[in-house]
Amino acid sequence: MPVPESMLIRADDDLRQAFLELGDELWLRAIKGTAGQGSLPVSDFHFAKDWIDFHHGSGQFMAAERLTSRSVSWESIVEPRPP
Repeated sequence: MPVPESMLIRADDDLRQAFLELGDELWLRAIKGTAGQGSLPVSDFHFAKDWIDFHHGSGQFMAAERLTSRSVSWESIVEPRPP
């Protein structure tokens, strides 16, 4: 199963490196929170930087390679059975 490469974004240089190493399209997301808080696909360094800055996110965001439309993900919550 393919797993996207990712890296923590602590500064502008990290974001530049993410575009170099992970590709022209990245998936940004906050590293804390739920339900994809702050998640956004980006393909422009300046837009990505502005997004992170708007959310006061230096050190609080990660970038991951953007998987293709052929990718599938699935999550489930299973209720525990009573003893």
